[in-house]
Amino acid sequence: LNKFYFKTRKEIIHRVNKNVDSPYNHLLVGLLLGEKGELNFELLERFRTLGIIHVLAVSGLHVGFIFLILSLVAQTLRLNPFNKLILTVFGLLFYMGLTGYPASVIRAGTLGILYSLANYKQKNADIWNILGWTAFLMLMINPNALFNVGFQLSFGAVSGIIFVMNQVQHLKDNLGLNYKS
Repeated sequence: LNKFYFKTRKEIIHRVNKNVDSPYNHLLVGLLLGEKGELNFELLERFRTLGIIHVLAVSGLHVGFIFLILSLVAQTLRLNPFNKLILTVFGLLFYMGLTGYPASVIRAGTLGILYSLANYKQKNADIWNILGWTAFLMLMINPNALFNVGFQLSFGAVSGIIFVMNQVQHLKDNLGLNYKS
């Protein structure tokens, strides 16, 4: 499986390099796959100076974009719920493998898969339970991740986002606001 991902990754890089002019080709590969090796030093320094070098590290944001694209494709093709689930699960697993399974991608990919599964089962997807199951599954694979600062910060940041979004939703509901207002 790793050979397949490696060959696919090389093919994507080859096609991007063939169809996109430099330095944008290297930037696109960095954004898609987290591959920064071909970026020139000056461009990397600009990203560091601006404080946006993290954009080139594949993360949950990238997985969120992939999830959005898969959802739009499923909606455009008018897939039934089961086929939409299959497309989402295999699409996210493929992207996770393509990027080399970094922890942030595993977390976001697992969240997306569990969320899709809950929607398929037509249950009200409780994001806190999904986040808890994601942490549990990741700790089952690697219990030492609990002591990893990246793991802690990642789940802390997602928890903070969920908490704030719930508070905003609660405020919106209590004030009777709609999106237009």
